[in-house]
Amino acid sequence: MDFDLESRRLNRPFSGFLLVSDLDGTLLNSRHEISERNINAIYSFIKGGGKFALATGRGRISIWPYLSKIPVNAPCILYNGAMIYDSVQGLFIKKIDFDTAIIPILKSLHACYPGLGIEIFLEYSVLFYGENQWTKFHKERDGFSAQRIMSLRMDHAWYKIVLTWDPAKLQIIENIYRDRLVGYCVNFSEPHFLDITHLHASKGNALQYLARQLDILPDKTIAVGDNCNDIDMIQKAGFGFAVANACDELKREAKSVCKDNDQHAIWDVVRFLLNEIAESKKEE
Repeated sequence: MDFDLESRRLNRPFSGFLLVSDLDGTLLNSRHEISERNINAIYSFIKGGGKFALATGRGRISIWPYLSKIPVNAPCILYNGAMIYDSVQGLFIKKIDFDTAIIPILKSLHACYPGLGIEIFLEYSVLFYGENQWTKFHKERDGFSAQRIMSLRMDHAWYKIVLTWDPAKLQIIENIYRDRLVGYCVNFSEPHFLDITHLHASKGNALQYLARQLDILPDKTIAVGDNCNDIDMIQKAGFGFAVANACDELKREAKSVCKDNDQHAIWDVVRFLLNEIAESKKEE
């Protein structure tokens, strides 16, 4: 499908729409690249009047290499909704950080599970309170540097915590600590990563806030994701897509399943939307 030709024929069909995509496992393929087909689809979506943004568990530094490859014309949702960042102006629009009540929980985890990796994400840096092979993998893959710390102090605002370990062990930790983690958003972003943010910091809440800021109607918001930290966003979007490689929990909540991240998922979503808009105009 020639998106640009069809978009011109329909006269800016995506005007008033906000498309928000997760990064890892969704927009990025298995080689952590963005396909040319996805890039072209995003360009066509924006040329057709739409707003496009990322919604990711990553921070500003980790998304920066990708922002040079794709057109982003709306503020991005970072740290699973703990930050909203306008990359065009270089401004943070909203931040939701932890209070000190999280510190004794992390101390308990560190004492009970010596093999657990504990990553603490600040605005521009990352602290490792516990390290393992998955903290090393995370650091190398996402391209951030980290400082090892031996004690916990909240000298600067904390926005996200990631527990890293084998998936089965992380599931046990989640089950045991569920009662102590009331008041926090706790979701798997990947099998080896269990993310913790403030209760009000979720991708779904950030999506709704962003839509209001951009004067986008709720039913004109589209979200695409692959894992449990995307469930809230998929539920609160006007139309939520799960990629074909998504976890089963997300697929159950999505209104539709698009192609997987190795088969140009965002291109498939834009194609679907264009077809839906074309059909609706025929009925007018």
